[in-house]
Amino acid sequence: MASVSPNTKLACGTDPGAIVSRLETVYGNLHASSPRDVKTLNTSQNKRGPWSHRGLDNNNNICSLPKPELPGQVEEQQTEQQEQKIKYELPSGYQGTKICSCLRPPRAYECGVCHHYFQGRLSQICEKHPSDVFLMDLRECPYCMAQLEMIKESPISWENIRKFEDAPLPSDSDI
Repeated sequence: MASVSPNTKLACGTDPGAIVSRLETVYGNLHASSPRDVKTLNTSQNKRGPWSHRGLDNNNNICSLPKPELPGQVEEQQTEQQEQKIKYELPSGYQGTKICSCLRPPRAYECGVCHHYFQGRLSQICEKHPSDVFLMDLRECPYCMAQLEMIKESPISWENIRKFEDAPLPSDSDI
């Protein structure tokens, strides 16, 4: 291997001499008898890599370096960041565009085909939780198996419906 003096400017090529010069800036004794005996030099330049001043990392890959900041630029960046935060703040009562329908209460429904009344929840797909399935949600009329499109919400409350259904029927002796 070729030896490079410390005052030689480091080359950036892929030829053997350039590779050796880069390795010698990182490792002190490349000509050791065993690879275990090769030691890393402790220089401030090696903490980020020998080529970090050129935008290269230890593997000779191009890396991005932070741009130097001037005192006036720091204040401008901070005010721009604050303006961006203010720009995207949401109102305090904002709930989002997706509405969760998982915890809606049961209601009274009337079938448009058989005109039976029943209580429960019609099956819906929640916008926030589309994979959740509620097994007790109704997918059809429990009496005549009519489709959901035929079921409408009842104008009568479930308590009043129960009163009608639980009321005694008139007998022949009542007439």
